[in-house]
Amino acid sequence: MAVNAGLNDKFVVVSTMPKMTERLLQETTPELDTSLKLDRPAAMVLHVEFAKMISAIRPWMDYGIDVASGKLKAHKEGDDEDNDKPAQPNPIMLQMGFVVPQVHQFLEFASALRSATAITYEEEGVWVTHSETHIQDLKDEAPRESR
Repeated sequence: MAVNAGLNDKFVVVSTMPKMTERLLQETTPELDTSLKLDRPAAMVLHVEFAKMISAIRPWMDYGIDVASGKLKAHKEGDDEDNDKPAQPNPIMLQMGFVVPQVHQFLEFASALRSATAITYEEEGVWVTHSETHIQDLKDEAPRESR
C-alpha cells in the first residue's frame, strides 16, 4: 500500500495502491460492485470496500498484538535455538487478552459493511451526488443494500 496520485489529460486519480491508479487512468469503466451508473462524466467517484480492507489489515493487527504481548519473539543473530521461549508478558499485555477478543468481535461486526460507492456530477447547473452502501447480514449470504 502506498498513497499515490496519477494524472492524464482527463483524470486525476488518488488511491492507496499504485496498480489501482494505473487501472483507473485507463478509459474503461472500472468493474465495481455497484448499481450506480458510472458511465457519465463525473467530478468525483468514490468506492471503498470496507470488508476487504478489514480482512487485509486483520492479520497484521494480530501479528502486532502477538509481538507486543510476548507470544512471538524476534530472532536475533547469534541467539541460541534453545532460547525460543517467548518473553514473559508484562501485566498490561496480560490485560490485552481480555481486549483482543472484543476487538475481533468488533471487526467481525464491521465487516458487515461491505462497500460504499458515490458519484458526484453536474447536471443542468446543479451538482448531484448519488451514493450506495452495501451491508450484508453476518448470517446471510445475499447482500442487502441501502440508499
